[in-house]
Amino acid sequence: MGLNVTSFNYGVESNVKVSGIYTYRLAFENMALIFGMQGGVVSMGSDNSILTTSDDGDSRFLENKTGVGYDAGAGVFLSTKRSYLSLSAPSWFQNRFMSIGDLNTDLALDDMPVFFSVGHERQISKDWGFNPYLLLRVQTSGNSQLDLTPMFSYKNMLWFGPYYKTGSQMGLVVGGKLNKFVQFMYSGGISQQIISGFTGSSHELSIGFNMKDKKVKTVNSLRFF
Repeated sequence: MGLNVTSFNYGVESNVKVSGIYTYRLAFENMALIFGMQGGVVSMGSDNSILTTSDDGDSRFLENKTGVGYDAGAGVFLSTKRSYLSLSAPSWFQNRFMSIGDLNTDLALDDMPVFFSVGHERQISKDWGFNPYLLLRVQTSGNSQLDLTPMFSYKNMLWFGPYYKTGSQMGLVVGGKLNKFVQFMYSGGISQQIISGFTGSSHELSIGFNMKDKKVKTVNSLRFF
């Protein structure tokens, strides 16, 4: 079980999502199969007061807009000793919210994205590992995106590597374990449109907490958690 809080800001728009997460794990002798689901509340808004207008009548566009809705998702994760793959749809709903203001326009989430990922872990020396990772994002609108990340790890305590997101960004991922219960991850990227004079960037920081778990090698019952 877990809790995920995501805050996203782009220009005048903001999106805050709070979700509860539950997973069900089946552990076999040489592999593990994990099912997960999540559900929560989404808050969306736009701070149009920071915009500057010069034409008559445009002042009405400066009104702020807010809305609250819901979202849910599910996924499955299969891992072996060295490889893993997953399929997930973290946002099932295309939520629409009536805004507060005279324009009565709607705010909306993107079309439901579906994610497929595959990765492999390879030990290249006593202390160093190489963990290439691929993530494919597909949307019903036809907007697909591919992430490529050649990740390196040191003593399974520190990991880092560059990433490339087709048609969007390139950047760096850095993470590590602070102790056996707490770990962190930072991702920073620069838009590929920088060659056209656009210098947008993104930064993401996450902190994970690991709880103690039972050491179970095989499944004794389908009711095993």
